[in-house]
Amino acid sequence: MFGVGANAARLEADRRTQLTLRKMMLLMLACEQDIFVGNLTQILDKLVDLCTADASSSPSSTTRAEVFMVFRAMILSFSPIHLSAVWPILNANLQKAITTCLPGGHEQDTYSNLSLLQACKLLDLLTTLSPDEFQLHEWLYITDTIDAVYRPV
Repeated sequence: MFGVGANAARLEADRRTQLTLRKMMLLMLACEQDIFVGNLTQILDKLVDLCTADASSSPSSTTRAEVFMVFRAMILSFSPIHLSAVWPILNANLQKAITTCLPGGHEQDTYSNLSLLQACKLLDLLTTLSPDEFQLHEWLYITDTIDAVYRPV
């Protein structure tokens, strides 16, 4: 999208996408567990598309916060057996978000402060619920308390 009005069109696409993702999240949380299992592949496809967005695409990367919110809603509203396809996507995006906080991290303009906050909230939910599939990757995000007290050399 180039030319006159491209920025306004991108902002409008971002706003509509954010509103749609928030509605979807609210529906997932309000309905019975596993109601949207039939739509899980379509939801994941759309989330993958939104996770590859950058600052100049339409919709842009400003929708990342809502993407992390939808991931949180999915963790709460689907049973663990149906979430097997979600874990690789979730882990990859969570790692990307957290590594942007490191000095010299790539894609720092892709993740806003709000999206980093939502990524941390997702990580907090995952460590609280501690699903079996996440426990395999928990060591990537949470260090042992001994390492926190006595720094490794």
